[in-house]
Amino acid sequence: MIGSKIFRRRHYLVDKEAQGKYFLWVVFYLILYTLILSTIIYLPANLSLTDERGLYAYSLIQEYLNFRVLPTIFLFLILVGIHVILVTHRFFGPIIRFKSITANIAEGNLTERVRLRKNDHLLEYSEKFNEMITILDERVGEIKKKEGVLSERLTRLMNNIRNGNLPEADICKDIEDIQKILREVESAVNFFKNSK
Repeated sequence: MIGSKIFRRRHYLVDKEAQGKYFLWVVFYLILYTLILSTIIYLPANLSLTDERGLYAYSLIQEYLNFRVLPTIFLFLILVGIHVILVTHRFFGPIIRFKSITANIAEGNLTERVRLRKNDHLLEYSEKFNEMITILDERVGEIKKKEGVLSERLTRLMNNIRNGNLPEADICKDIEDIQKILREVESAVNFFKNSK
């Protein structure tokens, strides 16, 4: 769910450990791929070059490899590394946000919602997650409201009993009302399935 304010992440390395691992794996595979490809391309030529012209051709290949191919590969690795960081922050940023919101929920805070940018991964999950938080918030609000009414009714009943102001019929009526509210609270609580 996208809020009314535009949400921009200011740090691209939002989970340095996870993004760093991902970056290193991508770079490792790119280097491995480059080494294998270079071996496949240049090894046959190196093995067949034995005479003077072959050695000259070999030196040209080495020069080409050292001054053209390797810098290009290095530049490509840098560009891929930057791309990996940009892509992974669109994935790890939402994960960090989900962790933060779930920690808030565990502490009883149902007021925050997951805000993601429109191109972030997990956007569809954030909408369902926010829907869940809204339902929880509404149910807890209902329970709190009914608890307040129940508490007020019990206090009034206790005061009237102490003062002797209520006939027995009114006391029974108040107890029935309290039982009705208690059943409503029980119904709201039973909405949640738990392990206990």
